[in-house]
Amino acid sequence: MHEMEDLDIQFAEQSIKAGDVDGFKFFRSKIDVPVMANETVHSPEEAIKVIKKKAADYINIKLMKAGGF
Repeated sequence: MHEMEDLDIQFAEQSIKAGDVDGFKFFRSKIDVPVMANETVHSPEEAIKVIKKKAADYINIKLMKAGGF
């Protein structure tokens, strides 16, 4: 990511193995590009865990994976 920071990247999506919230937090602390959790969040509880640990800057919520409307 450091080599790509000058390319004006908006965010890094799902850059760590799904479910590894601590890995997300570590990765986020090492780069300046915002990090988006995607496959890691399938429920409100998982979203809260990511938020409380400040492990990502964004969360991509896929409605179909979250049970739809």
